[in-house]
Amino acid sequence: MGPGRSQHRGALSESERIPPERRSASVRVALVGPYPLDWRRVTGGIEMVTLNLSRELVARGVEVHAVTLDFGGEEEANPPAGVQLHHRTTQKRLARLTLFAAERRWIQDRVRELRPDVAHVQGTDVYGAVLPRIARDAPTVLTVHGYLRRELQAGLTELPWRAKPGFLLRAAFNAWFEGKALGSARHIVCISPYIEKLLGQDTTRRTYNIPNPVDESFFQLRDRGEDGRLLFAGMIRPRKGLLFLAKALRGLKAEGVPFRLRLVGKVFEPSYYRRFLRVLDAYELRDSVDILGVVDDALLKDEFERAWAVVLPSSEETAPMVIQQAMAAGKPVVATRVGGIPWMVQDGKTGRLVDYGDVPSLVRALAEVLSDGALAKDMGQQAREVARGLFSNRHVVESTLQVYRMALEDFAARDRRSTSSTRVPDAATEPPLPLQPSEDLRR
Repeated sequence: MGPGRSQHRGALSESERIPPERRSASVRVALVGPYPLDWRRVTGGIEMVTLNLSRELVARGVEVHAVTLDFGGEEEANPPAGVQLHHRTTQKRLARLTLFAAERRWIQDRVRELRPDVAHVQGTDVYGAVLPRIARDAPTVLTVHGYLRRELQAGLTELPWRAKPGFLLRAAFNAWFEGKALGSARHIVCISPYIEKLLGQDTTRRTYNIPNPVDESFFQLRDRGEDGRLLFAGMIRPRKGLLFLAKALRGLKAEGVPFRLRLVGKVFEPSYYRRFLRVLDAYELRDSVDILGVVDDALLKDEFERAWAVVLPSSEETAPMVIQQAMAAGKPVVATRVGGIPWMVQDGKTGRLVDYGDVPSLVRALAEVLSDGALAKDMGQQAREVARGLFSNRHVVESTLQVYRMALEDFAARDRRSTSSTRVPDAATEPPLPLQPSEDLRR
C-alpha cells in the first residue's frame, strides 16, 4: 500500500480520515463522475462540468483527484495540469449485466484509498449509486445534473420499436441507481431551480442552487458569426429533439431562409441517429447539415465563434452546458420551453423559446434570429452579461467550496454524536478550506 492508502475495509475513524501529516496540508477532493481522459476532447456536458470545476479548484490550491470510468478505451490519459486522474476501462454492455457491480466496487475502493477530505459525486447514475458506501468514510456532496427517469421517458417516443426494450432496461437500471444516490445524499448541489423543484422538501438533506461552471475562455471568444450558421452541440440521443429540428429546417427551406446546421456531438443512440439521417434524406436537407462528431476544444470554440445562433430543440433538459457556453460566447439561443431552460434563456431578451413539438413556432423563431442581425447581436450581448454574473468559474467554485465546508462540519458533527471515543480535530487541526460557509447557501 502506498502513502495515504487504507489497508482495511471497515469504517475509518476520524483520525484515520485526516492523517496527521495532512492536517495542515491543502484540501484533497475526489471528483467522482464522468471526466474526459483527454481534456482537449470532451464528449458530454457533465465531463465539461467536472473538467471546469477541477481546473478552477487546482488554481485555488486544492488537491484534485478525478475518479472515472472509461467506456470507450480509445483515448490515452491526458488530464489537465494539476489533476490526478484515476480511470478504469470497462465495457458498458457487459457491465450492465451485473449492474456495474465490479465498477462500483472499484470506485468505492479507489476513493477509500485516496482518503479525500471531501468526495464530490457528479450525477445520479452508476457514480451516484456508490455514494452510500463512500459516505461512510468521508464527507460527500452530490451534484444532480438531471432527473434520469424524466430524461429517459422524454426520449422514449422517438425511438424505433426494436430499440425500446434495451432503452427501457437502461431506464430501470438508472432508476435504481438514482434512488440509491438521492436516498443517501445529505448535501445536494442542484444545477438549476428546476432540480430543486423536482426534489421537493426533505428535512434530512440540504440543497444548494449552484449552476454549472463555464470555462472562462468562452467569455473571451470573438464574434465571427456567419449568416445563417446554426450550431447544435450535444449528445445525439432521442431527447435532444433532432427530428423536431429537422422538420423546422424543412420549413425554413420552404420559406427561402438560408441556413447551415453544424452538428457537434457523440452518437449516444445509434438507432436514433440512423433515423435522423433518413429524415434528413427524406426532407432533402443533407446538403445543408454538417455532422462533425466529437471535436477538440479548439474546434468547438471555433464553431461557437462562427455560429450566428445556437439551437437546442430538446424534449427534456435541466441546465444544458451548451446554452451556458453559447451565452458566455455572446450568441443568441433558440431552444424549447422545457425543464430548466426557462430559468436560463429569457425569451425575447437573450434568445427565443418555443414549445417542444411546435414546428411553426420553431420555424418563426429561427427565421427571426437568422434574418435580423441587429436583434441577434443584441440578444447575444445581453446573454453574455447574464452569463458572466451566473456561470463564471470563480463564482461557481466559491459557492462549491462553501458547500464542502458545510459537508465537513456536518460529517464531524455526526461523528461526535455517533461515538464519544473518537476525537474530532478542533479548528486548529481541521483541514483548511479557502472559504467559510455563508448563511445564504444553507437550506
